[in-house]
Amino acid sequence: VIKVDSAGKRVIQNVQTIGVASTYNTGTITVADGAVTGSGTTFPTWAASGYLTVGGNNFSVDTRGGTSALQLDNTLVDFSAGATYTLTEEFELLSLGESTGALTPGVAMFYNRDLTNTVTISGVNSGGGFLKLKPQEFAGPMRIASTSSVYAVAQVAAVELEYIIIED
Repeated sequence: VIKVDSAGKRVIQNVQTIGVASTYNTGTITVADGAVTGSGTTFPTWAASGYLTVGGNNFSVDTRGGTSALQLDNTLVDFSAGATYTLTEEFELLSLGESTGALTPGVAMFYNRDLTNTVTISGVNSGGGFLKLKPQEFAGPMRIASTSSVYAVAQVAAVELEYIIIED
């Protein structure tokens, strides 16, 4: 639901099912200038919206060039043949009424409607997030750092996340 408040700012109110991030680590890889070549692997189709962890470092994936090829955003990354890795699906984008034009989130409130599972909220598409909500936990109102997108990922199982975001 998108409403406009008395100050002319859009208010987004929504309930969204948030899934669990998938991981994949079959086979090994070689990375040269950000080009990833897999051996004994079939990268999942969601890989282009994921990130790759190698040697304790996270790298955002730019494109999936087939079942055994990825291109990282960072073209300065190199790892020798046989490197182990974990490919992780990134957070889900919260619906902010994109069809009505760009909205810069300002103040937000979040409620994890699930009875048993946790959800993490983030201003970026991967990483630790700025907020972790336990089952049935509420947070807000809070100011969100200047960003044009808000993401979420569930731990263990999918959750229903209720949120209200007021345009800045």
